[in-house]
Amino acid sequence: MKRQTQALERLSMYDTPPSSEVQLEEFESCAIERQTLLRALDDVTTRRLSSDQTRKIFDKLCSQFSLICKNADEVRRDTMGHFILRLAYCRTEELRKWFLNTECNLFNFRFEHLLDEKEQLSFVRSNNIDVEQITEQEFNKNEIELTRMCGDASVRTFWKVPFEEVLELVGQRQVMIHRGQAFVPSSQLSVIVVGRFRTMLSRCLVQMHKVMPAIETEEQYGSFLKKIGVTYFGPDFTKETKGHVTISDLDTLAVRSMPLCMSNLHDTLKRSHHLRHGGRLQYGLFLKGIGLTLEDALTFWKTEFTKGATPVDKFDKEYAYTVRYNYGKEGRRTDWSPYSCMKIINSAPAAGAGDAHGCPFRHFNADQLSATMRKKGLSSGASAEVLGLIKNHHYQVACKKYFAHTHGGIEPLDDVRAA
Repeated sequence: MKRQTQALERLSMYDTPPSSEVQLEEFESCAIERQTLLRALDDVTTRRLSSDQTRKIFDKLCSQFSLICKNADEVRRDTMGHFILRLAYCRTEELRKWFLNTECNLFNFRFEHLLDEKEQLSFVRSNNIDVEQITEQEFNKNEIELTRMCGDASVRTFWKVPFEEVLELVGQRQVMIHRGQAFVPSSQLSVIVVGRFRTMLSRCLVQMHKVMPAIETEEQYGSFLKKIGVTYFGPDFTKETKGHVTISDLDTLAVRSMPLCMSNLHDTLKRSHHLRHGGRLQYGLFLKGIGLTLEDALTFWKTEFTKGATPVDKFDKEYAYTVRYNYGKEGRRTDWSPYSCMKIINSAPAAGAGDAHGCPFRHFNADQLSATMRKKGLSSGASAEVLGLIKNHHYQVACKKYFAHTHGGIEPLDDVRAA
């Protein structure tokens, strides 16, 4: 009994929000920790790894993020992180969808891998999840069909639920349907439980969306919640960059190493000898981040712009300011960091305005992106894989896959913006 009680603390249906007070510092750290976990898990689930590889990575995540919840503090931080991100990710349909799917995947992993069969059943009972075990008479009457369906004659326990709750299993023909009820083998109990969790969480996110405007007006916590969904937690480009990138390196780097969003800006600049304001900020901060000095940046931009329709005096008067601004030498004199992937994804170029900034995996149409990938040497199969990820809004994962296909199968270890 003690072991089962301890096991149940490893996982929660998150039906009761935390009631204890929390300081802003812990509020932020719990949210960042949870978001980092969810993004790591999202990457795992979209990479089509083997079950052994997935399990190995999940075991590592369990250790890294204390998912086993060995003590009260770990349980508290787990619960708090989940509920804070509910607030942050309820604001748009796209954010809600990503959070819902990723939290359900996390819940499923924990239910299947952290609890044994007895603990799973205890979890179901303690959380009042209404499932009914089929009777011995029902089993005997359908034994041949049930054994054939699950492929294991030793399985004697089956659960009875409305078939619409386990449509995934119905589609895979892993359940028997009888009078609108699905007979689910005990090994698939997680499908029922995760389905109930998904329904509950989806409803809560919609309800939370309705009250979010009032919460966002809170000066400290509200401001953080608006930013957390688009915050970057990768390498810190504000620190001293190892090595030094020169102007002569850029053409080679654009072909060999830059992510598509940056090589697209580089190609546009080389072709038209001009970039609009959004493109100059996005690409200029990237160049700063990979090690281009302010002096080289001024020379690079001036050389390219004056090859086109921009006279030298106009560049010095209208465009040099932006370059110096990026390096913290003008305006607020802030040492600006490169744009995060999420900021690039959400900074949509204006239609028909000649803008080239933003994320190609989100903002290019399918034909334009397919043509670009063919030009970059991707096979039709590789292009189809990337387009499939985009269809499901996995823009960052699509970017990593594109990078891998153009680098001999090697995926970037950190943020793909680092050339």
